[in-house]
Amino acid sequence: MDKLRARAALNLGLLAMVMLLAYPAEAAEAARAAVELWARAFVPALLPFFLVLSALTTPEACRVYELMLGRATEALFGCPGQAAGAVLVAQMAGSPAGAIALSRTARGMTRGQLSRASLLCASLSPGFLVGAVGTQMLGSPAAGYVLLRAQLMSTLCAGLLLRRAWADDRTPVTLTDAPVQPRAQPVRAAVVDMLTVAGYMVGFAVAARLISLALPGAGGLFIVPLEVTGGCAQLARSIADRDARLIAVSAACGLTGLSVMAQNAARLPFVPKARLALGKLMHAALSALFTCLQLLLPRAAPPNWPLGAFETALILASSLAILAAALHRYRRIISRDAAR
Repeated sequence: MDKLRARAALNLGLLAMVMLLAYPAEAAEAARAAVELWARAFVPALLPFFLVLSALTTPEACRVYELMLGRATEALFGCPGQAAGAVLVAQMAGSPAGAIALSRTARGMTRGQLSRASLLCASLSPGFLVGAVGTQMLGSPAAGYVLLRAQLMSTLCAGLLLRRAWADDRTPVTLTDAPVQPRAQPVRAAVVDMLTVAGYMVGFAVAARLISLALPGAGGLFIVPLEVTGGCAQLARSIADRDARLIAVSAACGLTGLSVMAQNAARLPFVPKARLALGKLMHAALSALFTCLQLLLPRAAPPNWPLGAFETALILASSLAILAAALHRYRRIISRDAAR
């Protein structure tokens, strides 16, 4: 099997090299567009969260999350309480921040539990959905909030439906399976993570462009299952009907594309990739369904809070809870020392 994979990788590499030499200008243009999209959409939405990710995933923070949400996580989704922090971070910062946070709390779980938790941590950030997709690509913050509600409901429903999935897989996650992500120098770690996102975006965008050149009848839609940002932009340009466009974009956001799935899989190597793919297909179908249901309801005005208020409120609440827990811990230490 390893020899077949190595041979397939070599053949794909040779084919990619031939295509790059045959279409150098088109490949360079696809890479440039991906970098521009990354700088315009991903950096403002994700970099602030990557900068505070180390603080949000400290052992003290994870204990606070487990205390607040651990029982609900176990009862609703069949995941250990220690995964609650990663699930919360994923709802604030999306992927791959959620997968990074989950990898830091993976030890002690089974592969079945990690598989379920990984799907709760594989969503897109609210800032990206509302700001980048809704406001910039679809021209409407209200559309972004429709996408955000569809994602939250699809993640919740998929988690409930899969709460007993892979329960027979009790293989423990070992120390070598779950390497600890570096906590030192959070600014450097945040920049490296953002550049990693850029690398995946460029690679998959160029691949989609080369495939569309080799199969011109596809109309450039190969990027939709490959890379979510470029895929959403392509769907926003190519579908004229407003409701159909919103439903298609919602399904693409639920799928998140192979680029995001590959990033999550790289952070969670102990989770079988087939399970990640199955879960994201379920998210795509549920996101489209919940978007359709919202379109059947009377159109509501977009919320009156500023962009980013949802994530900011979660971060402030988490920070205050962590600070309170730290103060309580230090007070107990001082009291114990004074009693001696």
